[in-house]
Amino acid sequence: MKFLLHLIGDLHCPLHIEGLLRGGNDIAVLWEGRVENLHFVWDVLIPQKRTNSTEADEGAAAGAWAERLSGVILKDPNVTQGMAQGLVNTEDEFLGLLDNAEELAVRWAGETNAWVCRTVLRDGVEGVEGKELSGEYFIATIHGLEELVSNAGRRLAAWINELAKEDALQRGKGELK
Repeated sequence: MKFLLHLIGDLHCPLHIEGLLRGGNDIAVLWEGRVENLHFVWDVLIPQKRTNSTEADEGAAAGAWAERLSGVILKDPNVTQGMAQGLVNTEDEFLGLLDNAEELAVRWAGETNAWVCRTVLRDGVEGVEGKELSGEYFIATIHGLEELVSNAGRRLAAWINELAKEDALQRGKGELK
């Protein structure tokens, strides 16, 4: 389960599937006037700013953020469509999940990589290197990040459901509903 969580999470994290300059680790940017690397900004600082959290309370803040995002999706499953141009958000994406795991992982990584090209590095390395990212850049990218996080959560839930169904069938308990 830990591997599955980590894999699906990384497939939806900006710069985890990007090889350019070690996934952004070698791109120096500014965040609230401090020099940071782009990877750290996306992994830690943007989510912390979005959730108004610090390292000390990020677990609780992440839980509240996930609850808010899932509540939005439950109210309107199509609400996230179009937030991050081109990301897939359809129910049929989960058909044959267990039989097409490799294909889905590659597709999801491709979606995230395309998003990185369109959003994180839309103006190339020159567009972020040495630039302040905590203002307009943050505002322009946060909804797309929430799309990625929402997709990761839905996809992880689909995997867990499929594995539970498979386990129940193998144990002879029938199909879970």
